[in-house]
Amino acid sequence: NINLDILRIFAALMVLTVHITGFSIGAYGVQLFFVLSGYLAFASLYRNDSIKVYYKKRMQKIFPTYYVCLALLYLGDLVLSVYGSPVKDVLNGQCGFRFLRYVFFIQCLTPTDNWNMWNNHGALWTMSSFAVFYIMAPFLYKALNRFYKVFFTTIILLWANPLLISAIKQLFANYPEDAHIEWFATMNPLTELYCFMLGMTLFMALKEGVETLYVFIVSILLIMTGFSKYSYELIFTLLILNAVSLKPFTHNLKICKWLICISKGTFTLYLIHPLVLKVVPGLLERMGMHNELLLKICLYILSVMGAYLVHYLIINKIERRLSGGTARIIY
Repeated sequence: NINLDILRIFAALMVLTVHITGFSIGAYGVQLFFVLSGYLAFASLYRNDSIKVYYKKRMQKIFPTYYVCLALLYLGDLVLSVYGSPVKDVLNGQCGFRFLRYVFFIQCLTPTDNWNMWNNHGALWTMSSFAVFYIMAPFLYKALNRFYKVFFTTIILLWANPLLISAIKQLFANYPEDAHIEWFATMNPLTELYCFMLGMTLFMALKEGVETLYVFIVSILLIMTGFSKYSYELIFTLLILNAVSLKPFTHNLKICKWLICISKGTFTLYLIHPLVLKVVPGLLERMGMHNELLLKICLYILSVMGAYLVHYLIINKIERRLSGGTARIIY
């Protein structure tokens, strides 16, 4: 469905926008990715509920992009850190052994005494949530195999989420201020699970033909809360429903091909753009570029160009090898 590819592109651009301009609404692009991932995971399991096949596809899709971007981010940190600090201090700090947290996807599963040094590494905090969800998805699909089951589970999660956040804050209340436990609590895979559940509920609603009922309930929730709680997540749910239900944005094969190519690189753009934003501004300012608007435009262009060069020169080749040489899109 080309409409879902467009939504994926939109989500990546939202995240890029918040990091370049500070426009806070762009941060919700992460939640759009989460809801969309919940929908697509259940769709994938519906097509083939083999856990082995599902995990293989997930690894083929995630591991090449994640680990290539992780290696580039680490090298970028290493170069920038060594440039301003002694090597010993660098290896005891940002580029020390604790960087292994990212290798094993546990950056937002276990708190540390300094969030800014160990956890908040660009968009990488979200990978803990993706990893936990993708591991759980086949079991959730088996257990919540009817709309009413997944729907009531989602409602319970929405209600309990503030309580869970509060409980995590209290559990780690003895951590120093630099740990930013308030961020850890809200960015934890357990407290982000509701986003994925909204997407899963949508899939089951479409599967059982009760999407009208689901739209009605979501609309009532938005009205009752005055668009003050989970508003973006619920609106994204409706957007995905429309993307699936409506006719494709275009049937033009050339346009579809370009949109699919752009969509395939969004994961790379999502993960690698923080490195571009860390390195490029200083270089542009040294070259005499001080116009703020022009600087932001250059950051957009260079972030996109850098991400897609990495994706199609490195990651895409690895993905094709892992998938037996075929240029498939794996959801």
